[in-house]
Amino acid sequence: MASTYTRTTTTTKTFTRIDLLKLQVVIALRRARVDASMVGKIRTGVEKGWIEKIVVYGVDSGGQAWCQLTMKIDWAQHQLHLTAGRLTVSIDDRWTNDTAIELDETLDLFEQYSRAKGLSSRAYVWYPSRLDRSSIQKALGFVTATPMVWAGQAQGAAMKIPELDELTVGFDMVP
Repeated sequence: MASTYTRTTTTTKTFTRIDLLKLQVVIALRRARVDASMVGKIRTGVEKGWIEKIVVYGVDSGGQAWCQLTMKIDWAQHQLHLTAGRLTVSIDDRWTNDTAIELDETLDLFEQYSRAKGLSSRAYVWYPSRLDRSSIQKALGFVTATPMVWAGQAQGAAMKIPELDELTVGFDMVP
């Protein structure tokens, strides 16, 4: 009598918290079609702890926003992990191409909605209030932007990434 055996293996990768955080931000910005020079500046800002929120708007030819992808970094939560000695994060096979499931799904929504409406991408960043905005802007080459005008009332949802809970991702759109 022949026996059949099934073997399941799971692989994990380990990253420093800051490297995984930067990776998620860069993946999101690239998939959202943000200009490469802007991606590099935002990566630097995240690495230095200068940026607490990144929003990529899906904008029509008239400059109105129809959707937004939001990534919010809770630096206090990040510091709590570091203080507690949780310097690294391990991810498993559920993270396709090193992308958190929550971020991947949010990006799919952003990409599908933007494509369907023919929208271009425009990235904005927010700085922690405890830091000097003008110094950060000078260092990164950013300028103060005018507030985005929405095409209508947006609605959406946000969720934390369990393995990297200092990062919240969200998607909002005009229905």
